[in-house]
Amino acid sequence: MILQAEELVQTMVTKDILCDCCGDSCRPVKARNYEYATFSARWGWDSERDLEVWEAHICENCAVKVKNFIESIGGKVRLSSRIIG
Repeated sequence: MILQAEELVQTMVTKDILCDCCGDSCRPVKARNYEYATFSARWGWDSERDLEVWEAHICENCAVKVKNFIESIGGKVRLSSRIIG
């Protein structure tokens, strides 16, 4: 015996992801996927920012600016060999 019932199920749908720097959409024109970087920091007990958690979603254009800034002050941004997927 098969028992069936109709149910209305609500789902959460992402309508857009906005860049936390410039406010633009992180979905390129005519693209199916979002393209963004995530900046995050989790500060521990011994930090001056005890247990603060920071997170920002950054569009590709702003991510390039952040990368360039880090390199301009002598820092390094490494190209990862990890496959996206």
